[in-house]
Amino acid sequence: MNSSSQLLPFEAKASGRSRAQNDAKVGPGQLYLRVKVPAIATKASAGIAPNSSQSLLLAMDCVQEVLSLSVQRLSPMPAMPAPVLGLMNRGNRIFWLVDLALLMGLSRLEPNRQQHNVLILRAGASALGLAVSEVQPMIWIADEQFQSDFALPTVQLRSFVSHGVTQDETSFWLLREQSILQSPLLHQLGFQSA
Repeated sequence: MNSSSQLLPFEAKASGRSRAQNDAKVGPGQLYLRVKVPAIATKASAGIAPNSSQSLLLAMDCVQEVLSLSVQRLSPMPAMPAPVLGLMNRGNRIFWLVDLALLMGLSRLEPNRQQHNVLILRAGASALGLAVSEVQPMIWIADEQFQSDFALPTVQLRSFVSHGVTQDETSFWLLREQSILQSPLLHQLGFQSA
């Protein structure tokens, strides 16, 4: 494997449990991948400090792979909406790569990055590359720990976030994978979700 595109230690395989899943502390509930994205650039009154990040959760059964991708392996496309970073090739397949935070209406990833932390989100036959600030270790969370009554800084986020949860003094938003794949912006690009 070359240095421009490398797998991170918590790769998920669609065909079964990866070594990282087997090594993760097993507990009640479901396994989630923790990621961070830039928080919304707004007033402190919204409860978010400038230059802060937001922690998100994605169900591992929808995450096909996590990797670090060199910007040199990314093909930018002209006249695309701001969240679209370009096209990437992985395993003889072409994927759109999207800035997850910007797609959700948060702040964009840092410009001039040399590497992107990417997770490939899969639902049925549809797959999409999501660029995030940071990928963190997986975590088990029981369904009853999630709260449906929690604050979000914008109404737009409600379409992407289903629940909130606090673990080890960190607040997480649980993402709706189908809402990401069915985003109106992606449908404008001709992206088809299953």
